[in-house]
Amino acid sequence: MRILLICFDNLGDLVFTTGITNHLKSRDPACKIDLWCKKYASPISGFMMGIDRTFASDPFWDRSPGTAKGSYVGFFKEYLKVRRQTYDRIYLTSTCWRSAMVAWTLNSKEVVGFAGKKNRWFLDTIKATPDRKQPVMEEILRLVSNESKPEAVYQFQSKPPALPLPKQGKLLVGLHPFAGSKKRCAPLEFWFALAQTLESANRQVLWFGTKRELEDMMEEHPDQKEKSLLNYSNHPDLILVAAAMNGLDLFVGHDSGPLHVAGAFKVPVFGLYLPGEPQRTFPQGAGPKKMIVANSPADLDFPSAIAEINDFLTSL
Repeated sequence: MRILLICFDNLGDLVFTTGITNHLKSRDPACKIDLWCKKYASPISGFMMGIDRTFASDPFWDRSPGTAKGSYVGFFKEYLKVRRQTYDRIYLTSTCWRSAMVAWTLNSKEVVGFAGKKNRWFLDTIKATPDRKQPVMEEILRLVSNESKPEAVYQFQSKPPALPLPKQGKLLVGLHPFAGSKKRCAPLEFWFALAQTLESANRQVLWFGTKRELEDMMEEHPDQKEKSLLNYSNHPDLILVAAAMNGLDLFVGHDSGPLHVAGAFKVPVFGLYLPGEPQRTFPQGAGPKKMIVANSPADLDFPSAIAEINDFLTSL
């Protein structure tokens, strides 16, 4: 069985597809799985179970974090490589009709996807639209299985070697103060207060973000320029970031891709959902996890949240 998995969504969504690849390989260890995903997220495919080949291109109808929309030329160059392959089945993780149309033109016996407004014409097998009030891991697994998976988790098969960071015997905490929308991000003042509390307790802090996000943060708060920073804004850096995550004792972030990448490495995670989608995309990795839910960043109680994060770290 030759399978193509298409996920043109962002980093966190690609992490969720580990449930699909883990399920397929557990049922049929001999199956061959190719993946087609966004270029910036593609490095993590090396940690996913059963991926034989990865095709990477940014769709011309969508943008990756911190970048413009993909180019027509770049996308169709990769399309031609995929078009030369022959598959028994293609799985689509989103309801986007453009993704479905592209899949329909490829060499495959069957295209399987979730029902959307315009994609039905291009699907051979249509699954019910995912319920956004249910855990994403349970819902995405319906693409490949009719069995209930109430405790489905995302998990990478392998890990990169931990980045040799100068921990000096201290617990290392990763902070990611960003998300796709600033409207659901806690103020930077909260994150600096959290960092100060952690460092006062002899913990070391490592900041994560895209190059642009970290530059903007430093420009707004020049007094923080001596902080340790890692960016994941371009292709090679994501491997470096994954290696750094693998050495963390705790990762704190909003409901966004890096939080779920850390969770897939079994790193303990603490999520801030302000509000995010706590019913759907709460941390679902195999390691320790906890979250705070609020209606908006303005409703976040700084002292209480910092105390909860500190207590969670102490309990690990």
